[in-house]
Amino acid sequence: MKRFVVLLDATATDSQHKSFKQFIDNTHLGYWHWLARAWLLCKVDDNSEFSADTIRDKVGECYPGVRCLVLELNKDGDTWAGFGPNGDKNNMFAWLKKNWSSKKSR
Repeated sequence: MKRFVVLLDATATDSQHKSFKQFIDNTHLGYWHWLARAWLLCKVDDNSEFSADTIRDKVGECYPGVRCLVLELNKDGDTWAGFGPNGDKNNMFAWLKKNWSSKKSR
């Protein structure tokens, strides 16, 4: 099973949540969404096309301009991808790059 944590930095609109929920329904992902800025997603099919990158890209489509972090949790090591500032002085990914298992940002 593939498992993902999606974290958003801002409260999204109802239409943005509906757009993301439509993606979830269309792709048969399991989900938990009891916190306004977080989604837990799962997919039973280990051979699926989903990755932290593909989920991040869909989040970017459904929540344009919203910073996000997508964590993929798995037995072989977690990966992550996100949208947000990553400059020398303002880098929301610096801690992750230093302390998390895999490094991806955009």
